Amino acid sequence: MKLLLLLLCLMVGSALAQAQTVKNNAIVIGRVDSLMSDVLKEKRKLWVYVPDGAAASVYAPQRYPVVYLLDGDAWFTTTTGVIQKLSGFPNSVCPEMIVVGIPNTNRTRDLTPSASTTDDMPAFVPKASGGGENFTVFLE
Repeated sequence: MKLLLLLLCLMVGSALAQAQTVKNNAIVIGRVDSLMSDVLKEKRKLWVYVPDGAAASVYAPQRYPVVYLLDGDAWFTTTTGVIQKLSGFPNSVCPEMIVVGIPNTNRTRDLTPSASTTDDMPAFVPKASGGGENFTVFLE
């Protein structure tokens, strides 16, 4: 089990090292964009990674699967690195993909299907809940 964990850590570390591009002395693996959501009534940030080959294509534009990553602020770098590692030569065990990380603004509201009817929530938990349907519409 320890060997498997060590192997996974090495793979992720290697992927992260290869996933990053240096531009103007900055390590860049994607870009932050944003859009105003009418259904959520707030501006939402999106962290976007597009494979390097997308810009370098001399033939017809490429089409890529898209990974929509919840908790994007926490998992963007790791997920992007692993996808790059698994889709790059000589591995190629999965296709190149676009990664869209969606950071949380109110996780309890966005990821719960119905509003809480109890006031027994711990103080650190936001009181708003039950916005899961709106968040799903936002994702669509």
